[in-house]
Amino acid sequence: PMLSLAQAVSPALGMVYGVLLFAGMFGSALSCLFGVQARLQSGSHLSGKGIILAVCLLALAGSAVGFKELIGVVYPLCGYVGILAMAGILAHWLYLRRSH
Repeated sequence: PMLSLAQAVSPALGMVYGVLLFAGMFGSALSCLFGVQARLQSGSHLSGKGIILAVCLLALAGSAVGFKELIGVVYPLCGYVGILAMAGILAHWLYLRRSH
């Protein structure tokens, strides 16, 4: 919506805002990629470049699916994994309580 508003004010302003918006999204994606790469490399024998290439290829494949379809799968999957994690935490707490 902000890009449309900037273009309505002036086409040149819309172009500048579009470039700044893209730069902001790129910077955010790059910082997330670095964090994921560092986390995956810490427990792996793979090189940093190999991990970055694999993550970028996975992201490219995910972008071809479509946002609506991807979110329709990823959000419920995260919910189910969260339920399993909470069940595991509860089971561990009950185990610790019984052992004392």
